[in-house]
Amino acid sequence: MFTLVPIDVEGEDVMELSKRFYLVVLVGLVLGLIGGTAMFLLTEVYSPFVCAIIVVFLLMGLNRFLHLDGLTDMGDGLMVLGDQERKMTVMKDSHIGAGGMAYAMLFTLLSVGALSGVGHDFYFLAPLTAEVMIKVSMVACASVGDAKEGMGGIFVRNTDGNNLLIAVALALIIIVPAWIWLSPDWISAMGKTLTLVLIVLVTTITGAYVARLAMKHFGCVNGDILGATNEIARPIVLLAISGAIWAASYLH
Repeated sequence: MFTLVPIDVEGEDVMELSKRFYLVVLVGLVLGLIGGTAMFLLTEVYSPFVCAIIVVFLLMGLNRFLHLDGLTDMGDGLMVLGDQERKMTVMKDSHIGAGGMAYAMLFTLLSVGALSGVGHDFYFLAPLTAEVMIKVSMVACASVGDAKEGMGGIFVRNTDGNNLLIAVALALIIIVPAWIWLSPDWISAMGKTLTLVLIVLVTTITGAYVARLAMKHFGCVNGDILGATNEIARPIVLLAISGAIWAASYLH
């Protein structure tokens, strides 16, 4: 469901997972380790921009581009004129329109640009942090939105504020030690703390905002919206990391 790894699951498995949607953070950990390692190693040979393109493509490919597909569907639905039913019909259409293409290009280019600009000291840490936190954003989106039919609706229906709190806690358990051990010494403890607080705020706000936007235009949060949240949150989190790094360096 969230990666290329083929796993034989049944309806009961999906239902149990939907009640523990916060575990998707662990998927983010695996993807982050892969993306961070790839970015760190590739930059020894190629330019940061080329490496960022490869890594973003890799991360998208590892979930079979399902989240990118959700982003294009959401983009098409947002751009069409009409009521919620009309927008939902367009979102479920298999064809990709100008709105979907624009959203896919915008957020993909932002991801590439933001990742390439984080700086050498963060080529591993930034992708790791981003992939973990964008999964929290998905949980935030599910906890705020209302569900309708479909598999995505099952996750939305079974996710609440408590699930979000657990997802944030689980994410912090992963990224706090990473920032303590792997971030450069010139970033103070206060700088690291403020960076992590900013990342958590940006992550949860992004997920909640996408949910509210979806509720306004579609009347629900479904699988496409959750996937779109993943792709929208990635560049936002990376940009937040870059901004926090700049602030820390300026203060230093």
